[in-house]
This record gives sequence, C-alpha cells and structure tokens, in this order.
Amino acid sequence: LSGFFSKDAILVAALDHNILLYVVGAVTALLTAIYSFRAVFLTFHGEPKDKHIYDHAHESPSVMTIPLWILAFLSIVGGVINLPFVLTLDHWLEPVIGEHHEAALVIELLGITLSIVIAVFGFLMARALYLRHEKWAERLAQPFTALRSPAQHGWYVDDFYHAFVVKPIKAVGAWFAGFFDPKVIDGAVNGVGTVMLDAGEVVRKLQNGAIPTYALSIFLGVVAVLLYFLFVA
Repeated sequence: LSGFFSKDAILVAALDHNILLYVVGAVTALLTAIYSFRAVFLTFHGEPKDKHIYDHAHESPSVMTIPLWILAFLSIVGGVINLPFVLTLDHWLEPVIGEHHEAALVIELLGITLSIVIAVFGFLMARALYLRHEKWAERLAQPFTALRSPAQHGWYVDDFYHAFVVKPIKAVGAWFAGFFDPKVIDGAVNGVGTVMLDAGEVVRKLQNGAIPTYALSIFLGVVAVLLYFLFVA
C-alpha cells in the first residue's frame, strides 16, 4: 500500500509534465499489478503442487503477523491523510523549501483514478491468466519462447553481478584473508614482538651475574663515551 500511494505521486507528476513518461510508468504499474496478483493466485489458490507442504502449512506466529498488521495500518493512514482532498500534507514543508509547482487538483484526481483502474485491470488479467484460464498464459508466452529463458533468469543481471562484482570482491577478500592479513598485518605485529624478544635475549645474556662481565661492560662503555667526545663531539 505504501508503494501504491508513493507510485501515485510519481504518476501524477509524470502525467502533469510528460505524457510519455506517464505511459511508461502506467505500463510498469500494470505489470506490477499482474505479477503481484499472479504470485497471490499461484500461492493461495488452485490445487496444491505439493501435498506434503500443503498439509503442513500454517499461519505465521503473532510475533510476525502483528508487526505486519501495524505496518499495513500505518501504510493506509500515511497514504489517506496525504490525499489531495484530505489533509494535503504535501504543503507542510513549504515554510522550509518554499513553494513548488503542483499539478492541478483535476490532474491529481485523474491520476489516482487511473491508478486504481490500472490496479483493478491488472488484478482481472492475473485472475484470468493464472486462475480461470491457465492455458491463456501459455498461449501468450508461445510467441516469446526465445525470451522466456532470459526472463526467467532475470535477464542474467544476477549472473553478471555475481561474475563481475561478487567474484572479484571475494577474490580480493580471499587475498587479504590468505596473504595480506597473516603475512603483512600479523607479520608486522609478530615481527615487533620477535624483535623485542631477540633484544631481550641479548640483554639477558649480559645480565648473567658475573662481575667480570659487568666490569668489562662498564669499561667498554667508558671507552665508547671517551671516543665519542674525542672524535665526534
């Protein structure tokens, strides 16, 4: 329902500005009504395709149905209160964005009426094709047999998306997971730890408790300081 009301606003604007765009939108709305009711008729009417699934079908639990009822109610309210002869909420943002061109009331009413007619016509077509006379749909599809396979596969849009978007992203992700993360990220972190451990191992050998070693270290340190001041500083 929310889509129905928002579609009306788009179709009314198209009807007011460009009749060609309106025709395209109206045909699209008709096709939407047909395949929507087709899904309803094929799902809830006619003989069950699978008796086992049919026997075990049940209503969704309340945790799912109650939110759907609430959303449906709000969709109806949200659409009705914006009808041109009710509250005209399309004016409530005018103090912020200023006035805008608006279709005449007769255009709005005509657009709404045509949308209802299109929806009813789509319902009747779907009912005739998929509920009353199922062979009609097969006859209508025969001239378009070559297009059936591409249409059933969504014109291969999903295949294209999977091949040129999903697979490259997965390949990059696999490279990061298999090489960059363990070799570079973990290598850098573990490398710092390894350097510290090696340095600690060297220092630990110097701290062995032997007085001669400490004396030699002090002597070498003093010599290093003297050499620095003599030849560098």
